[in-house]
Amino acid sequence: MFLSRLRPAARALLAVLVLLPATAVVAGFFGRWIEPFDSLAHFRAHLAILLLPTTLAAVALRRPFPAILGLACMALAGATTWRYMLPAPAAMAAHGTAPHYRLLQMNLRFDAVDKAAAVRRIGEVEPDVVTLQEVTDEWRKLLDTLQDRYPYRYYCSGARSLFYSAILSRRPFADGDAGGICLPEQGFVARSVDFNGVSVAVASMHLDWPWPHGHWSQVRALEPVLDQMPSPLVLAGDFNAAPWSAAVSSIAEASGTKPAMGIGPTWIHRTLPRATAPYVGLPIDTILHSAEIDSMIVKRLQATTSDHLPLLARVALPGDRSTPAMTVAHRR
Repeated sequence: MFLSRLRPAARALLAVLVLLPATAVVAGFFGRWIEPFDSLAHFRAHLAILLLPTTLAAVALRRPFPAILGLACMALAGATTWRYMLPAPAAMAAHGTAPHYRLLQMNLRFDAVDKAAAVRRIGEVEPDVVTLQEVTDEWRKLLDTLQDRYPYRYYCSGARSLFYSAILSRRPFADGDAGGICLPEQGFVARSVDFNGVSVAVASMHLDWPWPHGHWSQVRALEPVLDQMPSPLVLAGDFNAAPWSAAVSSIAEASGTKPAMGIGPTWIHRTLPRATAPYVGLPIDTILHSAEIDSMIVKRLQATTSDHLPLLARVALPGDRSTPAMTVAHRR
């Protein structure tokens, strides 16, 4: 009697355990119209993994509805996330004969314990350009020790923003002393950088957390700005959003860019071991680039004391193209 009652309950439980994450996967595809659903989309890859054991159980127990639903949602999630989640090749091989440059993207974390570790990482990698987020006054003092190597520097902060977004460059800014875009409430700073005669617009971005936070209000405020950005264009930063999300897609459409593939997870909550970030973290740090960039290969670097992994991009630029300087939106 007890077993006969247990079996229907177990079947119902199995169906629920498939239906809940499957519903979350499907809902994430409607994030462009319903903001809370886009918050679910950031976990799409994790939801697919969560579906795996219950879907296999449904297949083994010959429960057609949960089995088909689970398999379909896993396939849908995998098809839209794998190219971003699988790590990039370890070797950053040269591509063609176009000149290559290196960009380092770092969310420093405002209260990182060992701040010198991030400064050392910049010195070790020796990138041409560094895009930074969560820069505090204390961080600025440490970054000043790199002034000889990176004489071209641009910090953006406002009265209501807690942190700076910043760009450091060993190459001159092509837009001169009056150039640059600084939108502190949107966590956005941009400069045109002169790469041996090729002017490239480089932006450092730091979006707020997704819904119910102010993430989407920043995206909407940035869309008309991004629409006017010159190209070639590189957008690097902490988007607090997965590259397949509606938020990042909106930014990509407005700016005429696309996210780099193969970066993988970059963030893990600070209460969890940093070593797990490349495996179970969220892919919320990324680099977008316009079609004029000949190629871009991005890899994750070893963690500093930030809860975000640094990204190193190797960028191939067109050999003989220049772009107009950017106009000033707000400059500090």
